[in-house]
Order: sequence, then structure tokens, then C-alpha cells
Amino acid sequence: MKQSDPNAPGQAPGPETAKFAREFSSQEELQQWTENSTMGGGRVEAADFEGRKFIFAYRSYTSGVKSSDAAVYMQDGDNWRLVKAYPLVMGKWIVAEKQDDTVIFRPEDEGKSLMVLSKADLAQF
Repeated sequence: MKQSDPNAPGQAPGPETAKFAREFSSQEELQQWTENSTMGGGRVEAADFEGRKFIFAYRSYTSGVKSSDAAVYMQDGDNWRLVKAYPLVMGKWIVAEKQDDTVIFRPEDEGKSLMVLSKADLAQF
């Protein structure tokens, strides 16, 4: 979903999108950052995929209205490193769903794929 330019004529300003940190030294540090880096809070979900450990981070920017962005962090030794991210989506929560040899990130009430983690991606990491 493309965000509109908040500076364009007739556009109401939207929430400021916080950039995802590139790396964390522990799962706890990643979780604390996810929960506290945006006004609406956040949550993490640990996942194993194709023999590797991942954390999916979801953050919200609003209170009382659904909004979220999503990021995929992979364990690299003792650290957690950002490998993929999807920008802010207003009006929806982003969820992950495992399907065969992929993980699909989509709006909770839609089947439309926003971001995919696949076996092919693992060769790049």
C-alpha cells in the first residue's frame, strides 16, 4: 500500500513512520524496542522457518484505529538482524501465515499478500 504524501495539497498528515532498527543484540532488546518505538506499541512473534530462527515484529502507530507495519528479523549468532520489512498500513493489522514453504504477511481480514518470506530468500541471508 502506497502512503500518500502528507505535504501534498488536501492531504491530512498521517502518523510518522519509525524506521526499523537494523540489528539487536538480544531477543529481549528487539522485543522492548518493538513495544516502545511507536505510539501504539507493538508485539513480536518468534518463528522457526526452514531450520532458522526468526522474529516477526509488528508495530502500531495509532490508538483506537488499526495500523501496523511488519519486519522480519533473523538470528545471526547472538544478534537479530533485519532481513525484510513492510511499511505502515492504515486501518488493518498485518499477520503472518505459513503456507507450504513460505510465510505470507497479509492484512488480517484479506488474502492479499503484502510480503513473503520464502525458501529462495534464505539463500540471500
